[in-house]
Amino acid sequence: MEKKAFFIRVTGHVQGVGFRSFVKSVAEEMGVTGWVRNLPDGSVQIFSVFSEDQTDRWVAAVTKGPPFSAVVHVEIEETSPEYESREFLIARSGE
Repeated sequence: MEKKAFFIRVTGHVQGVGFRSFVKSVAEEMGVTGWVRNLPDGSVQIFSVFSEDQTDRWVAAVTKGPPFSAVVHVEIEETSPEYESREFLIARSGE
């Protein structure tokens, strides 16, 4: 199966509500690899690599977020899957 890779930036009420843990949990359940991190502007950035047939489910999950989040805007940029890792990590906050 062909791999897809996306950078996803989620804005809204997405920090301090378990958003990164939620994304990591969904990623592990689906076998998605990559990372998630908070950005200084209050948004969350996700880099993910997954099977092409998981695209709709993955994007739907991370754009919904956990119960106490409120996603306002999502930016999705397809990128090369060549940097695939073997797991999904919660990364240090970006600068």
